[in-house]
Amino acid sequence: MTALAFAGLAFPVALGAMTGVAALFADPAAAIRDLNRYALYIAFPALIVAGLTDAAFEPPAQPWFWAVIPIAMAITIATLRLAASRVPQQAGTLAISAIFGNVAYVGLPLCVSVLGAAVLGTTSLAVSVFVLSSLLLGPTLLIRWTPGAATDRSPWMSVARQPLFWAPFVGLGLRLLPDGALSTLHSLMSPVGASAAPVALFLLGLYLWENRSRLAHGGGSGVAHVLGKMVVFPAVMLACVLAARRLGWADDQAARIVLILSATPTAIATFALAQEFEVGADSVATAIVGSTLLAALSLPAAVALILQWIA
Repeated sequence: MTALAFAGLAFPVALGAMTGVAALFADPAAAIRDLNRYALYIAFPALIVAGLTDAAFEPPAQPWFWAVIPIAMAITIATLRLAASRVPQQAGTLAISAIFGNVAYVGLPLCVSVLGAAVLGTTSLAVSVFVLSSLLLGPTLLIRWTPGAATDRSPWMSVARQPLFWAPFVGLGLRLLPDGALSTLHSLMSPVGASAAPVALFLLGLYLWENRSRLAHGGGSGVAHVLGKMVVFPAVMLACVLAARRLGWADDQAARIVLILSATPTAIATFALAQEFEVGADSVATAIVGSTLLAALSLPAAVALILQWIA
Protein backbone atom coordinates (compact mmCIF):
# COMPACT_ATOMS: atom_id res chain seq x y z
CA MET A 1 0.00 0.00 0.00
CA THR A 2 2.78 2.47 0.93
CA ALA A 3 4.78 1.68 -2.23
CA LEU A 4 1.68 2.15 -4.37
CA ALA A 5 0.90 5.45 -2.63
CA PHE A 6 4.38 6.78 -3.32
CA ALA A 7 4.20 5.61 -6.93
CA GLY A 8 0.94 7.52 -7.33
CA LEU A 9 2.59 10.67 -5.98
CA ALA A 10 5.77 10.23 -8.01
CA PHE A 11 3.98 9.80 -11.33
CA PRO A 12 2.75 13.42 -11.74
CA VAL A 13 6.16 14.67 -10.57
CA ALA A 14 7.79 12.58 -13.30
CA LEU A 15 5.29 13.90 -15.86
CA GLY A 16 6.14 17.47 -14.88
CA ALA A 17 9.85 16.81 -15.27
CA MET A 18 9.24 15.11 -18.64
CA THR A 19 7.43 18.18 -19.95
CA GLY A 20 10.48 20.20 -18.98
CA VAL A 21 12.78 17.81 -20.81
CA ALA A 22 10.52 17.95 -23.87
CA ALA A 23 10.27 21.78 -23.67
CA LEU A 24 6.50 21.49 -23.91
CA PHE A 25 5.96 24.97 -22.46
CA ALA A 26 7.28 27.97 -24.38
CA ASP A 27 7.80 29.75 -21.05
CA PRO A 28 8.33 27.18 -18.26
CA ALA A 29 8.72 29.88 -15.62
CA ALA A 30 5.30 31.31 -16.54
CA ALA A 31 3.78 27.81 -16.51
CA ILE A 32 5.19 27.17 -13.03
CA ARG A 33 3.91 30.54 -11.82
CA ASP A 34 0.41 30.03 -13.21
CA LEU A 35 0.06 26.42 -12.03
CA ASN A 36 1.34 27.41 -8.60
CA ARG A 37 -1.14 30.28 -8.46
CA TYR A 38 -4.03 27.94 -9.29
CA ALA A 39 -2.93 25.39 -6.67
CA LEU A 40 -2.14 27.98 -4.00
CA TYR A 41 -5.10 30.32 -4.48
CA ILE A 42 -7.86 27.94 -5.59
CA ALA A 43 -7.27 24.19 -5.39
CA PHE A 44 -5.60 23.75 -2.00
CA PRO A 45 -7.87 26.19 -0.16
CA ALA A 46 -10.80 24.26 -1.69
CA LEU A 47 -9.26 20.98 -0.54
CA ILE A 48 -8.89 22.25 3.02
CA VAL A 49 -12.44 23.62 3.07
CA ALA A 50 -13.73 20.31 1.65
CA GLY A 51 -11.94 18.35 4.35
CA LEU A 52 -13.22 20.57 7.15
CA THR A 53 -16.83 20.60 5.87
CA ASP A 54 -17.06 16.81 5.71
CA ALA A 55 -19.92 15.92 8.07
CA ALA A 56 -17.98 12.85 9.26
CA PHE A 57 -15.02 14.94 10.40
CA GLU A 58 -14.65 15.78 14.09
CA PRO A 59 -11.88 18.28 14.98
CA PRO A 60 -9.36 16.89 17.51
CA ALA A 61 -10.24 17.97 21.02
CA GLN A 62 -6.80 17.43 22.56
CA PRO A 63 -4.86 20.68 23.21
CA TRP A 64 -1.55 19.03 22.24
CA PHE A 65 -2.69 18.83 18.59
CA TRP A 66 -2.88 22.61 18.40
CA ALA A 67 0.28 23.25 20.44
CA VAL A 68 2.82 20.64 19.31
CA ILE A 69 3.45 22.15 15.86
CA PRO A 70 4.32 25.73 16.95
CA ILE A 71 6.28 24.33 19.91
CA ALA A 72 8.37 22.10 17.63
CA MET A 73 8.89 25.02 15.26
CA ALA A 74 10.06 27.26 18.11
CA ILE A 75 12.55 24.65 19.36
CA THR A 76 13.84 24.09 15.82
CA ILE A 77 14.26 27.81 15.23
CA ALA A 78 16.19 28.24 18.48
CA THR A 79 18.42 25.27 17.62
CA LEU A 80 19.21 26.53 14.13
CA ARG A 81 19.77 30.08 15.38
CA LEU A 82 22.39 28.74 17.77
CA ALA A 83 23.95 26.58 15.04
CA ALA A 84 24.14 29.59 12.71
CA SER A 85 25.95 31.80 15.23
CA ARG A 86 29.12 31.63 13.10
CA VAL A 87 27.25 32.32 9.86
CA PRO A 88 24.52 34.78 10.92
CA GLN A 89 23.76 35.66 7.28
CA GLN A 90 22.23 32.17 6.94
CA ALA A 91 20.01 32.31 10.04
CA GLY A 92 16.92 33.68 8.28
CA THR A 93 16.97 31.28 5.35
CA LEU A 94 17.76 28.34 7.65
CA ALA A 95 14.72 29.18 9.76
CA ILE A 96 12.16 29.57 6.97
CA SER A 97 13.36 26.56 4.98
CA ALA A 98 13.27 24.31 8.07
CA ILE A 99 9.81 25.16 9.41
CA PHE A 100 7.99 25.86 6.14
CA GLY A 101 7.43 22.35 4.84
CA ASN A 102 5.66 21.22 1.69
CA VAL A 103 2.73 20.03 3.80
CA ALA A 104 0.06 20.98 1.26
CA TYR A 105 1.60 19.88 -2.04
CA VAL A 106 3.28 16.70 -0.75
CA GLY A 107 2.20 16.04 2.85
CA LEU A 108 -1.58 16.18 2.48
CA PRO A 109 -1.87 13.83 -0.51
CA LEU A 110 0.74 11.54 1.06
CA CYS A 111 -1.20 11.23 4.35
CA VAL A 112 -4.44 10.51 2.50
CA SER A 113 -2.73 7.95 0.25
CA VAL A 114 -1.04 6.13 3.13
CA LEU A 115 -3.60 6.48 5.92
CA GLY A 116 -6.83 6.54 3.90
CA ALA A 117 -9.44 9.09 2.86
CA ALA A 118 -10.91 9.16 6.39
CA VAL A 119 -7.95 11.29 7.58
CA LEU A 120 -8.59 14.13 5.11
CA GLY A 121 -10.32 16.34 7.69
CA THR A 122 -7.70 15.92 10.42
CA THR A 123 -4.87 16.23 7.90
CA SER A 124 -6.42 19.41 6.45
CA LEU A 125 -6.54 20.87 9.95
CA ALA A 126 -2.95 19.86 10.68
CA VAL A 127 -1.84 21.34 7.35
CA SER A 128 -3.64 24.55 8.31
CA VAL A 129 -1.79 24.74 11.63
CA PHE A 130 1.54 24.12 9.86
CA VAL A 131 0.80 26.74 7.20
CA LEU A 132 -0.50 29.35 9.66
CA SER A 133 2.46 28.91 12.00
CA SER A 134 5.07 28.97 9.25
CA LEU A 135 3.45 31.93 7.47
CA LEU A 136 3.46 33.89 10.73
CA LEU A 137 7.04 32.98 11.70
CA GLY A 138 8.94 32.29 8.49
CA PRO A 139 8.79 35.59 6.55
CA THR A 140 9.42 37.61 9.71
CA LEU A 141 12.53 35.59 10.60
CA LEU A 142 13.74 35.70 6.99
CA ILE A 143 13.72 39.49 7.10
CA ARG A 144 14.79 40.10 10.70
CA TRP A 145 17.62 37.55 10.77
CA THR A 146 19.24 38.28 7.41
CA PRO A 147 21.88 41.04 7.58
CA GLY A 148 21.23 43.76 5.03
CA ALA A 149 17.60 42.78 4.43
CA ALA A 150 15.05 45.52 3.86
CA THR A 151 13.66 45.47 7.40
CA ASP A 152 11.13 48.18 6.57
CA ARG A 153 9.20 45.68 4.44
CA SER A 154 6.46 43.95 6.40
CA PRO A 155 5.60 40.30 5.65
CA TRP A 156 2.12 40.64 7.13
CA MET A 157 0.40 41.89 3.98
CA SER A 158 1.84 38.94 2.07
CA VAL A 159 0.46 36.57 4.70
CA ALA A 160 -2.96 38.25 4.69
CA ARG A 161 -3.26 37.75 0.93
CA GLN A 162 -2.81 33.98 1.14
CA PRO A 163 -6.08 32.02 0.81
CA LEU A 164 -4.38 29.15 2.64
CA PHE A 165 -4.26 31.44 5.67
CA TRP A 166 -8.02 31.95 5.60
CA ALA A 167 -9.17 28.52 4.36
CA PRO A 168 -9.20 26.80 7.79
CA PHE A 169 -11.24 29.62 9.34
CA VAL A 170 -13.69 29.51 6.45
CA GLY A 171 -13.99 25.72 6.66
CA LEU A 172 -14.56 25.67 10.40
CA GLY A 173 -17.03 28.57 10.14
CA LEU A 174 -19.05 26.76 7.48
CA ARG A 175 -19.56 23.86 9.89
CA LEU A 176 -22.12 26.06 11.63
CA LEU A 177 -24.42 25.74 8.61
CA PRO A 178 -27.31 23.22 8.54
CA ASP A 179 -26.33 19.70 7.45
CA GLY A 180 -27.98 20.02 4.03
CA ALA A 181 -26.15 23.22 3.13
CA LEU A 182 -22.89 21.84 4.53
CA SER A 183 -23.21 18.69 2.42
CA THR A 184 -23.87 20.76 -0.71
CA LEU A 185 -20.81 22.94 -0.11
CA HIS A 186 -18.69 19.86 0.55
CA SER A 187 -19.85 18.35 -2.76
CA LEU A 188 -19.02 21.55 -4.64
CA MET A 189 -15.57 21.98 -3.10
CA SER A 190 -14.43 18.35 -3.33
CA PRO A 191 -13.87 18.11 -7.13
CA VAL A 192 -11.89 21.37 -7.16
CA GLY A 193 -9.86 20.24 -4.15
CA ALA A 194 -9.18 16.88 -5.80
CA SER A 195 -7.22 18.67 -8.53
CA ALA A 196 -4.81 20.22 -6.02
CA ALA A 197 -2.39 17.34 -5.47
CA PRO A 198 -1.84 16.25 -9.10
CA VAL A 199 -1.46 19.85 -10.32
CA ALA A 200 0.94 20.73 -7.49
CA LEU A 201 3.02 17.58 -7.92
CA PHE A 202 3.17 18.15 -11.69
CA LEU A 203 4.45 21.68 -11.24
CA LEU A 204 6.92 20.42 -8.62
CA GLY A 205 8.44 18.09 -11.22
CA LEU A 206 8.62 20.91 -13.77
CA TYR A 207 10.15 23.20 -11.15
CA LEU A 208 12.80 20.63 -10.21
CA TRP A 209 13.81 20.20 -13.85
CA GLU A 210 13.98 23.90 -14.57
CA ASN A 211 16.04 24.60 -11.42
CA ARG A 212 18.29 21.54 -11.53
CA SER A 213 21.44 23.60 -12.07
CA ARG A 214 21.04 25.19 -8.62
CA LEU A 215 22.04 21.89 -7.00
CA ALA A 216 25.57 22.32 -8.32
CA HIS A 217 25.95 25.65 -6.52
CA GLY A 218 24.49 24.86 -3.11
CA GLY A 219 27.76 24.24 -1.28
CA GLY A 220 27.95 23.86 2.47
CA SER A 221 25.05 26.21 3.14
CA GLY A 222 22.83 24.06 0.89
CA VAL A 223 23.66 20.98 2.93
CA ALA A 224 22.94 22.86 6.16
CA HIS A 225 19.55 24.01 4.88
CA VAL A 226 18.57 20.52 3.76
CA LEU A 227 19.66 18.97 7.07
CA GLY A 228 17.73 21.61 8.99
CA LYS A 229 14.50 20.64 7.22
CA MET A 230 14.94 16.91 6.74
CA VAL A 231 16.73 16.00 10.00
CA VAL A 232 16.50 18.68 12.70
CA PHE A 233 12.81 19.59 12.40
CA PRO A 234 11.50 15.99 12.09
CA ALA A 235 13.69 14.95 15.03
CA VAL A 236 12.35 17.78 17.19
CA MET A 237 8.77 16.96 16.17
CA LEU A 238 9.31 13.29 16.98
CA ALA A 239 10.59 14.17 20.45
CA CYS A 240 7.59 16.43 21.08
CA VAL A 241 5.07 13.82 19.87
CA LEU A 242 6.69 11.01 21.86
CA ALA A 243 6.58 13.21 24.98
CA ALA A 244 2.88 13.91 24.36
CA ARG A 245 2.16 10.20 23.88
CA ARG A 246 4.01 9.30 27.08
CA LEU A 247 1.81 11.78 28.94
CA GLY A 248 -1.28 10.24 27.33
CA TRP A 249 -2.18 13.35 25.37
CA ALA A 250 -1.65 12.23 21.78
CA ASP A 251 -4.15 10.41 19.59
CA ASP A 252 -2.30 7.83 17.48
CA GLN A 253 -3.78 8.80 14.13
CA ALA A 254 -3.15 12.50 14.69
CA ALA A 255 0.40 11.69 15.82
CA ARG A 256 1.06 9.82 12.57
CA ILE A 257 -0.26 12.74 10.53
CA VAL A 258 1.83 15.36 12.35
CA LEU A 259 5.01 13.28 12.04
CA ILE A 260 4.51 12.58 8.33
CA LEU A 261 3.88 16.27 7.63
CA SER A 262 7.02 17.26 9.53
CA ALA A 263 9.12 14.99 7.29
CA THR A 264 8.13 16.78 4.06
CA PRO A 265 10.69 18.86 2.12
CA THR A 266 10.88 22.65 2.07
CA ALA A 267 7.82 24.30 0.50
CA ILE A 268 8.04 25.90 -2.93
CA ALA A 269 6.26 28.94 -1.47
CA THR A 270 9.41 29.86 0.48
CA PHE A 271 11.16 30.72 -2.79
CA ALA A 272 8.31 33.03 -3.79
CA LEU A 273 8.56 34.75 -0.41
CA ALA A 274 12.34 35.06 -0.64
CA GLN A 275 12.00 36.60 -4.10
CA GLU A 276 9.30 38.99 -2.94
CA PHE A 277 11.43 40.29 -0.08
CA GLU A 278 14.68 40.04 -2.09
CA VAL A 279 16.34 38.01 0.66
CA GLY A 280 18.25 34.72 0.31
CA ALA A 281 16.49 33.43 -2.81
CA ASP A 282 19.42 31.24 -3.90
CA SER A 283 19.79 29.60 -0.48
CA VAL A 284 16.07 28.89 -0.24
CA ALA A 285 15.96 27.52 -3.80
CA THR A 286 18.81 25.15 -2.96
CA ALA A 287 16.94 24.01 0.14
CA ILE A 288 13.80 23.33 -1.89
CA VAL A 289 15.51 21.31 -4.59
CA GLY A 290 17.90 19.45 -2.29
CA SER A 291 15.30 18.55 0.32
CA THR A 292 12.79 17.49 -2.35
CA LEU A 293 15.29 15.15 -3.99
CA LEU A 294 16.31 13.75 -0.60
CA ALA A 295 12.65 13.26 0.29
CA ALA A 296 12.32 10.74 -2.55
CA LEU A 297 14.40 8.42 -0.35
CA SER A 298 13.73 9.70 3.16
CA LEU A 299 9.92 10.03 3.04
CA PRO A 300 9.18 6.33 2.29
CA ALA A 301 11.56 5.32 5.09
CA ALA A 302 10.06 7.88 7.48
CA VAL A 303 6.50 6.77 6.75
CA ALA A 304 7.41 3.10 7.25
CA LEU A 305 9.04 3.88 10.61
CA ILE A 306 6.15 6.08 11.74
CA LEU A 307 3.59 3.39 10.94
CA GLN A 308 5.73 0.85 12.79
CA TRP A 309 6.35 2.98 15.86
CA ILE A 310 2.74 4.16 16.15
CA ALA A 311 0.87 0.98 15.27
